[in-house]
Amino acid sequence: MISPVNFDHQVLMSHVDDLIQAGFHRHIFGRSLLGRELVELELGDKGPLVHLNAGFHAHEAITTPVLVEAVLQLLPEMQIAPMRFSIVPMVNPDGIEIFLHGPPEQEPLHTMVAMLNYPHPTFDTWKANARGVDLNNQFPAKWHVEKKRKPPLPCPRDFPGYEPLTEPEALAMVDLAKQRLFDYVFAFHTQGREFYWGYEKEEPLESVKLALHLEALTGYKSVPYIDSFAGFKDWFIHTYKKPGFTVELGLGKNPLPVDDFEDLVNDTKAFIRGTISFISQRKEKRADNS
Repeated sequence: MISPVNFDHQVLMSHVDDLIQAGFHRHIFGRSLLGRELVELELGDKGPLVHLNAGFHAHEAITTPVLVEAVLQLLPEMQIAPMRFSIVPMVNPDGIEIFLHGPPEQEPLHTMVAMLNYPHPTFDTWKANARGVDLNNQFPAKWHVEKKRKPPLPCPRDFPGYEPLTEPEALAMVDLAKQRLFDYVFAFHTQGREFYWGYEKEEPLESVKLALHLEALTGYKSVPYIDSFAGFKDWFIHTYKKPGFTVELGLGKNPLPVDDFEDLVNDTKAFIRGTISFISQRKEKRADNS
C-alpha cells in the first residue's frame, strides 16, 4: 500500500509512471497556475466513460493517494469492466503543495499566500489554489448565488473567484469534460460519509437508481440536494443532464488523519465497484431485452 504522507505532485507523478506500466494512458490536459501538469489517466476503449477525480481542495489532499491506491487495488476488475475510465487524481496541485509545504517560492505569490493565511502558523486549513480561489466554487452553475454569500476576496478557503472559470485548473476541468463527454462523474472529497447527486432537479432518473445502489453497497448516506452550488458535479449535471456525484469520504474534521487512509481507500473501492456492478447490470438487462 502506498504512503499518504506528504503525497504532493512530485510523488503523484512517480505513481503515474506505475499506472502507465499497468496499462493506463497518460494525458496532460492542462497546467496549474504555477505550471504543474494536470494529468488524466485513461483506461479501456469500450463502453460508457466514468470519470473519477480527487484533490480539488488542498486540505483534502488525502483524497489523491486514496484514489490512486483504490485504483491500483481494483485494476484487475477495472480492466475487464464494460466501461472506460478517466481519472484525475489531483485537480489542485498548487494548493496541495501549500497545504503540505507552505507558500510557493515565487513572488508575489509567496507574500500573498503568507498574508492570506495570517495569523495561522501552519497551512493545514488551506483549501484554495495558489491564488486564494476555491476551485470547487468556480463553475457556472448558480455561481452568482455562491458569490453573494462567500468571501469577497481571495482567502485560504471558500472564495469563488471574481468570475466563474478564472482559474486555469477549473477551466482545464471544463475543457476536459467537453472533450471527453463523460457519462458519469465522481468527485471525491472529505468528510461526512455521504454523497450528493442532485442539482436543481436536472439530474436524470438514472442518478436516482445509481444513488440507491451505491447507498446500499457503501453505507454512505445518499443526499439528493444541498444548499451549495457552483461545484464541478453541479456544472456537469447542469450541462449534460448525466449522473454526477460528490462523495464526502470519512468522518471527522479536515484534514482527516493519515490513520484513516485504509478505511478511505476501502470506501472509495466500494464506490468504484458499485458503479461497475451498476453499469454491468444495466448492460445485461439491455442484452436480455434485445
